[in-house]
Amino acid sequence: MGEAVLYFSVEWLKECASLYILRTDTELLIEKLPDFIDLIDYLKFADIILQFNRCIRLK
Repeated sequence: MGEAVLYFSVEWLKECASLYILRTDTELLIEKLPDFIDLIDYLKFADIILQFNRCIRLK
């Protein structure tokens, strides 16, 4: 997940309804975090994950 944060400047990300980044991943960023991305910690991340009842498995 950490290297994915390096692509946050892609324009189409602004169209997402909810976009989060872990506070620990922001250490990888050089630029300031855009307003359309919410900064969260692991506790909030766990709360978001527990709201979903579907699972996608990638092989």
